[in-house]
Amino acid sequence: MSGHPIKEFENELNEMSIMNIKSYYEQFYSSGQSNKALENSTICGVIVNMRQQRIGPDKHMYIVTVDDSSGRIQVILYSDIYFEYRELITENKILFFTGKMSIDEFDSQLVMRVNKISSFEDTRKRFSKSIFKEFGSLEIPDKPFFSATARPVSYTHLTLPTNREV
Repeated sequence: MSGHPIKEFENELNEMSIMNIKSYYEQFYSSGQSNKALENSTICGVIVNMRQQRIGPDKHMYIVTVDDSSGRIQVILYSDIYFEYRELITENKILFFTGKMSIDEFDSQLVMRVNKISSFEDTRKRFSKSIFKEFGSLEIPDKPFFSATARPVSYTHLTLPTNREV
């Protein structure tokens, strides 16, 4: 068996500025932020365990363990979020979870209360800073504003900026 599935995408996740789970633990426990919450935090990982817990008559929440190779965290999905994203929620699939990161009052552990889940592909589109497109040879026209020594240039990749949704 090879390494964690997320290892293949570490560079891309760094470019997206996605903090790993270990970094959140360090931020909360070493900087004295244990009584604060971080709104709109995003983590990326795979679901390794999930259980359902009753929180009232006909009400449930789902406690999901997410692993990103640096650590594990419990993420809380209330019924509305679970049913909105249930088709994405699969063990061993790389997913992005966005929500409120805080220390749980009950067991003093770091948890995330999720308000959005997205696939790797959808998040890649949202966070991508550029796209690459193959082009063939591109000739520089012989115009007066070019130097007399200008020669045809071959571009194999051209980076085009995109709008970055946040």
